[in-house]
Amino acid sequence: MAWRRIDVELWGCNPEGATAAAPADRKVSGPRARPSPPEMCVRLAAGRLAGALRMIDLRARPAERTIPTAEECATVSRAFWHAVREFEAIDRRVDRPEQARCAAAAREVLHPWLLRSDHWSRSYLKPHGYAGDFRTLERIYGLERDPCCDPTKPVVVNLADHLYRSVHSVRAMWHRRRWYAQLVGELLATSNARRPVRILDLASGGSRHTRDVLNDETADGRVELTFLDPDPAALAFIRSWLPSNVRAGTRFLCGSARDVRKLVLDHAGGPFPGFDLVISTDLCHYLGPLAARKLLFEMTRLARPGGLVAVSNFAPEDESRIVKDWLLQWPMVYRQTSAVRDLIPHGHSVGFDRSPDGGLLHALVSVNGSASAPRRDSDWASVSQHAPRPLTIINSDRERIRHTWRRSQKESGL
Repeated sequence: MAWRRIDVELWGCNPEGATAAAPADRKVSGPRARPSPPEMCVRLAAGRLAGALRMIDLRARPAERTIPTAEECATVSRAFWHAVREFEAIDRRVDRPEQARCAAAAREVLHPWLLRSDHWSRSYLKPHGYAGDFRTLERIYGLERDPCCDPTKPVVVNLADHLYRSVHSVRAMWHRRRWYAQLVGELLATSNARRPVRILDLASGGSRHTRDVLNDETADGRVELTFLDPDPAALAFIRSWLPSNVRAGTRFLCGSARDVRKLVLDHAGGPFPGFDLVISTDLCHYLGPLAARKLLFEMTRLARPGGLVAVSNFAPEDESRIVKDWLLQWPMVYRQTSAVRDLIPHGHSVGFDRSPDGGLLHALVSVNGSASAPRRDSDWASVSQHAPRPLTIINSDRERIRHTWRRSQKESGL
């Protein structure tokens, strides 16, 4: 009887198909609406996970236990990823209105449990008004060394944290942090004292990858940083950790990425030689094709000839895509390497890396001065009217691109 009661309370239906309560976001008029077969399958799959969390919670409370066992972690993980695969299969075979109803059903069943975790709730509620704010990313980075066994949290909250930690895109962000930190670190390590290295971090957030590299020794007089972000709280956070010997030469620009060139040139107040590295770690996959193409257009314009541009974009191979789409309402534009390549202005070299799971792409562009985009703002309109031109890939190997960049350093006196 206990399992039957849980079926009705948490799944929204009993095994015989009688409905318990209609989803909050589904309008019902007259007789109570019966869930469609796909929605029923979603509720059953989500209900198995909710039921497992419920049973663990009922067992742990009388024992005054808050740390989940390895067996409980494995049981909940299996139920979660089984539900995710079921959601994916349903998402592929139903139309958009049915997808929305099924996603709402999944959230109705699982959110009472998952949103007890600060990680799930912050990712879903988006307190800064947009997905992927710097505080959310800082929490994600902190999870890499967090065993999710906090004795001051209830056992189901620790289990929810454990599930969040297992999401592929979360782990891909750990890799992204190291990838960009390595890129910035190599740039500083190969520079000389003739002039500082100029770096622009576009839509920077908290710029954890830069923080990982900078310290009083490595950064002393060797780097000029420009951070641009629409969130003033993110820029205030960067100021809080930035080494004092770097702060004087650092520019903080609060504004939209669409105005990046104007903001940079206005702040420069004169001729601007260009950046050695222009990066945008977490913006491209939120933009449609035209906006993303313009972003790369402006980034290559701001880089000096022979400089580097680096961007990241989640790929369709991301195995946690349905988690973001259905459970977190965290929409993204997923792109293959060919689609990312089409965003880059014609004539520049580009190479690609991926996160270990293959779900997150990193594009490294070597800016060709002779092939740089026209300098007149009016030229963007003519460029955007044409379909993306296929790039001639001069070389697609990351190390060879870096070798070309190091050679351009010597030529430019860096």
